[in-house]
Order: sequence, then structure tokens, then C-alpha cells
Amino acid sequence: MFRIRTVAALAAALVGMTGCAAAQGERESVGEHVVGYRQDVSGSEWVGEVDLPSALVLESESDIQEWVGTLQDADPALFDPLYQVDLTENFLIVGGYPRCTEHSSIVLAGDGGEMVFEVTAPESTTMCAWSPYTIDVWAVPLSHTDGTPPGFVPIVHDQNPQD
Repeated sequence: MFRIRTVAALAAALVGMTGCAAAQGERESVGEHVVGYRQDVSGSEWVGEVDLPSALVLESESDIQEWVGTLQDADPALFDPLYQVDLTENFLIVGGYPRCTEHSSIVLAGDGGEMVFEVTAPESTTMCAWSPYTIDVWAVPLSHTDGTPPGFVPIVHDQNPQD
């Protein structure tokens, strides 16, 4: 079963830990962007109905099917790229955010294999009248987590990325 963890205390603790690690320069982007879905694209209006307080971790084809089954009015063919990922070598992380100039990445935080779905804005001065909700899916090699996908991946918004 895919994992959604919304326990506020755990999220706060992990965000605090990952924020410290990121500030100390212990950041490593991992994974490959598989596909993105945007609310403002014809046929993808369903994206605006999705609420992801934390990222989803999908480990199997049945996890993908279960998540896709929860989406209203989504064309199942849109999810074909997810089924193309080799889930014996990777797992998927699905996160959502309002997108103006932002983009996402998966970042390792610390030595324990903790990960965050990081949303960064390349510039903080742009003001958008509307930021359509965007869902990004990343494939992360199991080798980055010693073979065990994380149980929880917080979504963190970094307004001042340090590249």
C-alpha cells in the first residue's frame, strides 16, 4: 500500500532535520523526473483536485494502480510512464505544489537516507496571478536507500536554493 503520512509532529521533525542538513550543505539531488501533470493543461484539470500534504511513495504496480484509482476524471493512459519504471531497481515519489516559477527535485538529507521532495523557486521576485497545481513524479534508485524506500517524504518549499 502506498504511504501517506500526515502526522504533523513527524513532518515538523523531519522538515527541521532536513532543513538543518540542507543548510549545512549536505544536499544531494537524486532520481530522475518521470512525468509531470499540470492543472492548466487540457485533459489534466483533475490535478487541481489532488491534495498531497506529503509526498507519496509508490513501490509497486499495485501502489500505482491504487493511487490512480483515487483520481477523479483522470485518463488512465496519462499514467503509462509510471508503469515503464523498473520498480525492482527504483521506487516512485509523487509530490504536488502550486507552480509559478518553481520546480521540484528529490534531495537526500543527511546520512540516514532521509529524503525530501523539495520545491524551489529560482527567483523570489516573480508574482504570479495564478499558480496551477502541479504533480511531479520522480523515480529514485533503491540504492540510495539501501534497498528500502523511505516511509515518509515531506514536501519542503525552499525559496532560496543554494546551488
